[in-house]
Amino acid sequence: MERIEIGTDALSLLPEVVSEPPAVRVSCSPMDATPMRRADGNPKAEAERMLAGPFEVRHAVLGEGRTQLHADEGALAEVESAVAWADCVVTVGSGTVTDICKEARACASPLVVVQTAASVNAFSDNVSVLLKSGTKRTVP
Repeated sequence: MERIEIGTDALSLLPEVVSEPPAVRVSCSPMDATPMRRADGNPKAEAERMLAGPFEVRHAVLGEGRTQLHADEGALAEVESAVAWADCVVTVGSGTVTDICKEARACASPLVVVQTAASVNAFSDNVSVLLKSGTKRTVP
C-alpha cells in the first residue's frame, strides 16, 4: 500500500492518485451492480467521470445476471478479462470487489481502491478471501 487518502472529499483526488505512477489506460470495470448514493451523487459514476478526461477509461459491471456477487472463480475470470488491457485498475466498491481485483491484478499494474464500506479488512490486507471450489481460501 503506497498511499491512503482519508476525508470527505477524498474522491476528488482520484485523478491525481491514478497519475502516480503515470497511467493512460484505466479500467473502472471492477464494479458491481449495487447502486450507490453519496450526498446527491453516485460515487461510481463520479469516479468514471473524473477519470474520463485525462485517461482512456473502460467500464463493465461485474456479476450481471447473478443475484449476488461472490469472490469466486467466475468473478475472477470476469475481472481478468475486463482489465487485461489496463495500465491501472480503479475499483469503487465493496471488500468482495476489492478482493477479486487484488487477485486478478497480482503482480501486474497498480490497483486503486475507492472504499465504500466502513470497516472491511479487504481494503488494507495483503491477502484476499476467495471462494475456490466452493470453499473460502485466504490467498496472498
